[in-house]
Amino acid sequence: MTEPRRTEEELLLEWLAKKSRRPSEVTAKIISIFSEAGLGKTVLACRLGKRVALITNEIQGSSALLNHPEIEKNVRVIPWVSYDRMRKIIPLIESGKFRHYDDEPYDVIVLDTVSGMITETVQEIVKSGVATEKGKVSAEVAGRPDYLVSEQRIIPLMTDLANIERCMIVLLSHQRLGDKLTPGANTRMDAHAAAFKVINKYVSIMAYLKVVGPNQRELQVMPNGNGVAVKTRYHFPSEFVTDDEFVAHIEKWKGTVTNV
Repeated sequence: MTEPRRTEEELLLEWLAKKSRRPSEVTAKIISIFSEAGLGKTVLACRLGKRVALITNEIQGSSALLNHPEIEKNVRVIPWVSYDRMRKIIPLIESGKFRHYDDEPYDVIVLDTVSGMITETVQEIVKSGVATEKGKVSAEVAGRPDYLVSEQRIIPLMTDLANIERCMIVLLSHQRLGDKLTPGANTRMDAHAAAFKVINKYVSIMAYLKVVGPNQRELQVMPNGNGVAVKTRYHFPSEFVTDDEFVAHIEKWKGTVTNV
């Protein structure tokens, strides 16, 4: 016997019961790690979970995991296709319908690299009909790619990520430190900077990975709340940390986040 079709009001009430929460509660756990290329962001990100879905537009970049068998077995590599496809895929990973090789649900989703994904999207927008002048976007429409990347691609995806309840999200980028207003982006106002200004509004913790000496590197940690991870009570006692210290901090931070 088929179940009676539910009314719009019943569906809305179900949504409200599931999605509403106390002000002290937060769903999304979003981290942004950025650096110059080749410093090991992917390996570091994949250390942050027991089962990691690595969504990447740099399939060859995931080969670095082969040197870390203790991490490699925890990772399943998924090719990046488009923002629209990711909006359909991520809920399947979050809900546990798509699982790791051991048939257990994922606890971390890594997007690698966000800067490369933005570049691909800008190129798609330009090819789709934005006026060009000798191969470059003309001054009359210079703001259009910035606007379209943010409004049509970045905001819908980040809104979806902000409603993730179970998995932690890690965003990786090749961008430089940038300026104080736009960590993760170059200082000039282009599509990347515009996109990262949007992305950073959704991020709880940013970390800039850099080399500080022979075989030495550190992360400059920038929680989006004056040293406190936004919407949580976790305080990062040190601004500059090693990889191991960062992993330990993230484990402690995850423990302060109360899921609905």
